[in-house]
Amino acid sequence: MKKLFLIITLLFSIALMQSCKKSDENLKAKTHFNPPAWIQGNWGVKGLSENPTVIFRFTKDNFFSIAGVYSEIDYNGYVNNYNEAGHNIKVKEDINSTSYQIKIIINKQATTTFKFIKVNENKIIDKDNISETTLIRI
Repeated sequence: MKKLFLIITLLFSIALMQSCKKSDENLKAKTHFNPPAWIQGNWGVKGLSENPTVIFRFTKDNFFSIAGVYSEIDYNGYVNNYNEAGHNIKVKEDINSTSYQIKIIINKQATTTFKFIKVNENKIIDKDNISETTLIRI
C-alpha cells in the first residue's frame, strides 16, 4: 500500500511539473506584435560609413530595436518577461496600409509609443513627439 501511495504521488508530481512547464513555455512564447507585411525586414540609417546601421527589425510576429553591434531588444521577450514578473503590460497596435503604430502600456500608466509611416517600399519614417527619422530598407 505504501508503495502504491509513493507511485501515485510520484506520478502526480510529474504531471504537475509538466503542466507548469507548458504554462511557462506558453507565456514565454506569447506574441504581442503583428507587423504588417510592408514593414517586415530590417530598417536603418545610412551614416558616415558605407554600411547602413540597422535600427529596427520586424518579423511577422515580433519587433526588435537594435542599439549598437551587440545589443538587440526583443519586444515580445520584453513584454513576456515583465508580465511574468507581475507587471501588467499591454500592447496596442494601429495598423493600416501606410502606418504602423505600437503602444506599450505598463501598469496602465507609462506608455512607450512607436510610429512608423510608409513613404515607399524602401523608405519609412520613424516619428515620435520630438523628431522624425527617415529609415531605409536594408
